[in-house]
Amino acid sequence: MTIIIEKLDLARNTFKRMRAIRHPAFVQYIEYENLFKQNIDKNSGVELPNMIYIVTDYVTPLPDAVRMMHADFFNEAVAWGVYSVVQGLNFLHSKRLYHGNINAPSIYVDQAGEWKIGELGFLSEIVDPNAPQPETTSPNTDSQTYGFPMRVC
Repeated sequence: MTIIIEKLDLARNTFKRMRAIRHPAFVQYIEYENLFKQNIDKNSGVELPNMIYIVTDYVTPLPDAVRMMHADFFNEAVAWGVYSVVQGLNFLHSKRLYHGNINAPSIYVDQAGEWKIGELGFLSEIVDPNAPQPETTSPNTDSQTYGFPMRVC
C-alpha cells in the first residue's frame, strides 16, 4: 500500500509540474481543452482515487529510440539530443529547480527526433545546495547502473 501511495504522489507531482513547465526540452502535457475541444477545468485533471491519467505528446523512451536510430546519423543525433537536454537543465536551474533523476530512461524522443526530459515528478526546488540529497530514484532505473545526480548550483 505504501508503494502505491508513493507512486501516486509522484504522479501528482508529475501532473503539477507538466502543467507548469512549458519549454521545448520537456515532454509536453496536452491540455484537455485541446485534446477534447471542450472546456474542462484543467485543475480537476483526470485523477481517480488510485490513478492519474496524463496525456502527453507521442514520445519513445530514449533506450528504445537509440536502438532504432539510423547508423549514418547516430553521432549527430546524440550530440543534438545531449545539447537539448542540457538546454532543458539550464532552464530548470535558472528557475531554481533541479530534476533529481536524469538518466537514459527519463529522456524521451518525439516523432521529430527531438530529445525531451520526462519524469517531471522528480523536480524539486533548489533550497539549500548543502542539504542532503533525496534518495529517491525512478522505478525505471537500475540503481547499480545509474547514480543519483550530484548537487547543482
